Amino acid sequence: MGLFNKFFEKINFNKLDQFQNTEIEKIVVHKLDNYWTLYLKNNNPINPEVIDELITLSNKGFDKIEKVEIVIKNENTSDDDVLSYFKYHLNKLTKECPSLCSLNSSKITSKDGVITLEVANIAEEKRFLENKERFINTLRNLGINI
Repeated sequence: MGLFNKFFEKINFNKLDQFQNTEIEKIVVHKLDNYWTLYLKNNNPINPEVIDELITLSNKGFDKIEKVEIVIKNENTSDDDVLSYFKYHLNKLTKECPSLCSLNSSKITSKDGVITLEVANIAEEKRFLENKERFINTLRNLGINI
């Protein structure tokens, strides 16, 4: 946990206890662009709010490093984990795109990495699909395979 302690201290992140079963798989230093990519490996997904806070603080960087990009790999991900992360990030998306806010109360299910989301109309479906790739990439970088 020594590297975690140092890194978390540098970015002012104080939830080290949430990362007891997490290991640093590798760190890639991008010298030309002055940022790092930190690859983390977990047994199970960590609370999405905690991960979001870590990413927010990491993106601010530290010392002379402009930012630290976080990529997570989870060994075990349940349908409930997928649903939790999906709903959390859907809520964030609806804050960016208020026209999608009714999706927060729609029926959402997850089974074997496949998410089913009911939309109210074609316009809502089209607007969600415009953001689909970015949304999926965000979840995949957080170790949620959909």
